[in-house]
Amino acid sequence: MNKQVPHNELQSIPTLLDQILKIEGDKIITLVAGSNPFTIDINANGQIGYHDSHKQLFIAKLQRALVEGGSMTIRQFLSIKVLRKLENGQDMWLPEKNLYGVAFLKGEWIGLGAEVMQRAHETDSRTGEPLPQEEGLHYQTFPAC
Repeated sequence: MNKQVPHNELQSIPTLLDQILKIEGDKIITLVAGSNPFTIDINANGQIGYHDSHKQLFIAKLQRALVEGGSMTIRQFLSIKVLRKLENGQDMWLPEKNLYGVAFLKGEWIGLGAEVMQRAHETDSRTGEPLPQEEGLHYQTFPAC
């Protein structure tokens, strides 16, 4: 089990961006600070969003999360595709995905372990009851610095 290590505020944003960009391939980032989730794409070449201003917006959102607290998931799309039957009965080839997580707390960010991510995503927050695992989703430990 990888140790969760907090990172201080002075180096946290550049270090966090470096760690996110080290995760290969296309990614969708979902950042929650306050009540409004923010989602942004990062492509395999490391481009953040679809306009030059999107990187600065993402950095501002990360800084807000450091101050207010929050969480972030990184959904990495893998090159492996699997044929799945959708709820409407249609068959579709869908990519396998890795899911990473980061928590923001008291001016620090903490990369989360695979076990923590799995418990969080497979437990009903209202009842505490287990939820079924999403097909094609693999929980991963956020890369250590």
